[in-house]
Amino acid sequence: MLMLLVACLVCWFGACQTVRIGVLLKPSHRDAWREFEWAMSNFNTSQNARRLGIEFNTHAATVDHDDDLFTVTHELCRQLSAGATTILLPTSGLSDAAVRSLFASTNVPRIITTVPEKCAADNSSASPDDSPDDASSNGTTPATTDETSTRLAPQDQQEAADQPPWLGVSMIPDLSAAVLDLARAWNFRSAVFFYDSDHALVTLERLLQPPGGRARLAVTRALRISRGSEAHALLSSMERVDPHGRKLVVLDCDHELAKDIVIRHVRDIYMGRRNYHYVLARPVVSHRYLEGVSEFAAINITAFRFQNTEELTQTYNYKTTAEEAAIVDAAQLLISAYRTLREEPPARNGDLFVDRVRAAPGATSECGRIAYLTREQGRVVDAYLKGVVFDGKTGRVEFDERGCRVNFTVDVIQVNGKNQWLKTGTWSSRGFMPVGQEHKSLSEQDKDYVYRVAATLTEPFLMRKSRGIEVDPENPKFEGFSKDLMEAISRITGIKYAIHVAKGGAPAAEDTDSWEALVSELLNGEADVAVGDMTATAERWHDVDLTRPVLTTGLAAIARSTTLKGVGMRTFLAPFVWPLWMGVLASLLAVYIVLFLVGFFSVKTTHCCYEPPTAPDASSTDADKPPSTSYPGPNAPCANFKTRSISGRILSSFWWMFVVLVFSAYTTELASYLKPRYEIDSWEELDSTHFKHMWVPTSATRRYFESTQDEMILKLYRYMEEQGGREVTSLREGVELVRSSSAGDVVVFADAISAEYLCGQPPCTARVLRAPYVARHVALAVQKNGTLRERFNQAIATLSDTGELEEIKRRWWSVRCDVPAKDEPIQMRLFFPVVVALGILTVEGTGFGLAELLVRGCTKLCLWARLKSERSSEETEPPLKTIA
Repeated sequence: MLMLLVACLVCWFGACQTVRIGVLLKPSHRDAWREFEWAMSNFNTSQNARRLGIEFNTHAATVDHDDDLFTVTHELCRQLSAGATTILLPTSGLSDAAVRSLFASTNVPRIITTVPEKCAADNSSASPDDSPDDASSNGTTPATTDETSTRLAPQDQQEAADQPPWLGVSMIPDLSAAVLDLARAWNFRSAVFFYDSDHALVTLERLLQPPGGRARLAVTRALRISRGSEAHALLSSMERVDPHGRKLVVLDCDHELAKDIVIRHVRDIYMGRRNYHYVLARPVVSHRYLEGVSEFAAINITAFRFQNTEELTQTYNYKTTAEEAAIVDAAQLLISAYRTLREEPPARNGDLFVDRVRAAPGATSECGRIAYLTREQGRVVDAYLKGVVFDGKTGRVEFDERGCRVNFTVDVIQVNGKNQWLKTGTWSSRGFMPVGQEHKSLSEQDKDYVYRVAATLTEPFLMRKSRGIEVDPENPKFEGFSKDLMEAISRITGIKYAIHVAKGGAPAAEDTDSWEALVSELLNGEADVAVGDMTATAERWHDVDLTRPVLTTGLAAIARSTTLKGVGMRTFLAPFVWPLWMGVLASLLAVYIVLFLVGFFSVKTTHCCYEPPTAPDASSTDADKPPSTSYPGPNAPCANFKTRSISGRILSSFWWMFVVLVFSAYTTELASYLKPRYEIDSWEELDSTHFKHMWVPTSATRRYFESTQDEMILKLYRYMEEQGGREVTSLREGVELVRSSSAGDVVVFADAISAEYLCGQPPCTARVLRAPYVARHVALAVQKNGTLRERFNQAIATLSDTGELEEIKRRWWSVRCDVPAKDEPIQMRLFFPVVVALGILTVEGTGFGLAELLVRGCTKLCLWARLKSERSSEETEPPLKTIA
C-alpha cells in the first residue's frame, strides 16, 4: 500500500508541472492582486489544467516604493532564484533604463504596466513644416531641450544597440499620438507638460518628435512634480504673463495628483478657466473614477477611457486604476500564453515547464550576472506572450513584434457644465473620430452602393472559374478563399460588392508582393476594399486601415515526405534484402531434403514382426493335422505401429523456431516499411549541410528572413546568400523541385500559407514545416479613416466565433494529403498475391508429404508381394520373420 501511494505521488508530480510567475506589487494593489490570484487558482482547478498537466505558482512580493531600486532588485532576485520564467512588474515609478538594467542578462520576459521606450516609432517621420525653432519661439525651457537632445545622442543610441534584446510586453497602450491628434483638432500648437515619473519622459519625447508624420507639439514648459502646488505655481506665473492666451495642459501623472492640480486651479480666483484645457494622458477604466469633483464642471477636461469596459467594471470596483486593470489582464495573458505553449510546444526548449528552482544559497548574490533562462528559452516565452489576443478590462489586448499594444481603441470623454462625463468621440490608430461622424458617414452612403473589392489572382485566394456553367450570376468569374470570405461578410453586414483583379495582380507577378498592387488601388480611389495574401505589418498601418486577422502565415520550409503505397509483390519483398530471401529458401529446401531422408531411412529401422505359427504340442490332439499353408499376416502389435523418428522431431522443432523468428522480424520490418517516412521531422534538423537549402525570393519571404531574431534562421539565410544560386523562380517550381528529389535533400523556404496549399495537393510527396517564432497575420485592407473597418471587424469576429471562418479555410486548404491511404490498393494488389503465395507454399508442402507417403506405401506393397511369393514357393520353410 505504501509503495502504491509513493508511485501515485511520483506520477502526480511528474504529470503536473509548475509554471512559476514572479509578481511585484505595491500596497495599493491589494484588490488587483486578489483578482489576479483568483484567476490563477481558477485555472489550476479547471479541467484544462488537469488535461495539460500544468499549474501556476505565483511568487508575490510587496514593494512600498516602486522607485526604490535596492528593494525592487532584492525582491526580483529572490523571485528569479525561485525559478520564475516571467515577471509581472508595475513600473509606474521606474524609468525604462532602470527596468532594462534590472533584467540585464537574465533572459526572463517581463510584463510591465507602462509604455517602454522601445515602443516609440521612427521619429524621422516628423512633419517637416515644424522647424526646430518652434520650440524656442514658443518659450521652450533650455532644460527640456538639453534633456531631449541628450536622450537622442548618437552615443546613447549606440549603447542602446549594444544592450540585450528587450523581452516582454507592455500592458498599457501609448496615447501620445492621441494627445497630438486632439491638440491638432482643437488647434493647439503648444502645451505645458507635467509628469511625476521617469517613464513619462518617453511621452514627452514623442510629443516633441512625433511618429507617423503627425504635426509636432511645442512644449513650452515641462516640469516634474510631486505635489499639486508645484504645478499651480508654474501655471500662475504663466497666467500673469499671458492671461488671455489659450493653454493646453497635459498631465502625465497620477489621477489623484491631477485632481489636486485642477481643484487648485478652479479655486484660485485669479486664474482663468475657459482658456485652459486639461488632458489626462493616462487612461482610466471607468469615468466614474473621475466623478465626485465639483470643480471639474468649471473647466475643460478631457480624458481617455478604455473602450468596451463599462460592462466589465460593473462587477468590479469602479475605482480600479489603469495599472490595476493591467495587472488583472496580465493574469489572462499568462494563462493564455502558457496554455498555448503547452498545447503547441516548440521543437526545442521543452524543459521550460521543468522545475527551475535554484538550490544554490548564493544565487541571489549573482543576480544580474547569470542567465536564469537561455536566450532561446526567453525568446520562446516572449513569442508566445506576444501572440495572445483577447478582450480584457483594458480593452482589446494585442501586441506587435516589439511587445507594444496595437489595434486598440479608446473613448475620448469630457465633462460638461453639469459635471457629467460624456463621450465626445473615439481614438484609434487611424485618428480621432468625433461622436456622430461615423453615423453621418454611414447615412451618406447609398444603400445600393456596390463596394469595389480589389484582389490578386493568387491560389487559393482568388482563381478564375474553369466550369462551363456559372452558379453565381453576380460574381460569375471568380472563386476562392477571398470570394467566399467576402460573401460571408456581405451576408452579415448587408453590403453589396463586386470583385475585380487589381492592376499588376496577375499570376505572372508571383515573385512580387501583392501589397503594392492592392494599396495603389485603395490610395487612388479605385477600390474600397482589398483582399488577398496581405500580411499586417506596422508600416502598412500608415497607408491604409487593416481589419482583424483572418489567417496566420509565416516562414515555412518545404521538405520531401515519402509514403509507400501498394504496388505489388515488391512491397512485401522489401523488408528483406535478396541474400536473406535466398537464405530462407535455401533453408526451406535443405529442411525438406533432410526430412525426406530421415523419413526414408526410418522405414529401414522399423521392425514389424511376422511370427510363424508355433509348433504343435506333442500332447495336443491336433498334432496329426497337417500344417496350414495360408499367410497369417502381421500380428496385432505390428498392425498398429507408427513410425517414431526422434531426429525428425528435433529437426522439426528447430525449424518451427526458425520460422517464428523470421516471421516476427519480417512483420516488424514490414510495419515500419508501410508507415510513411519523413526525412525531416522538426525545424531544427534543417541546420545541416546534408540538405540543399533554397528559397523563393518574394518580398514576404525576404521580410521573414530579415526581421527574424532566430539565430538558426539568420544563419541559413546568410549561408544561402553566400552560396548564391539558391533561388527558385516561383513557389510551384520549388515544390516540384522538392518532389523530384528522390534523396529528399532539397529544402525550399517560402511563405507558409501558399506552401501549405500547394503541398496539400496530390501527389502527397511534400510537407510543410512552419518556423516556430516567425508568424504574420493576413487581413483585409480598407481606405484609411473610413467606416468599413469596424463593420468588417464585427463580421470577422462573428465568423470566427461561429466557426465559419475556419470552415472557409478548410474548404480551400485541402487536407487530402493528411488522410492515410485507403486499404483498397493493399487488399487488391498486396494481400491477395501474398495469400496465394502462402497457399501455394502450403500445397507444395502437402504435395511433398503425399508423394513421400506414396513412395513409402509402394515400397511396402512391393515388399509385401515379394514376401508373399517367396512364401508360396517355399512351403516347407517358415514364414518371413523380419522385414528389413
